[in-house]
Amino acid sequence: MQPILSKVQECGACSWLFLDLSRSKSRRWCSMATCGNGAKAQRHYHAVRGATD
Repeated sequence: MQPILSKVQECGACSWLFLDLSRSKSRRWCSMATCGNGAKAQRHYHAVRGATD
């Protein structure tokens, strides 16, 4: 069993810390509602805008 500190991750959008309890250890945001949605929307905006320029 891994120590709980090994499951602490830093949010890619706001730099807050959270526990990554996902099976694949691939969670990137502290909350999808606050940070993840904005990050995904921004990535989509740049992908679409970059494709038309």
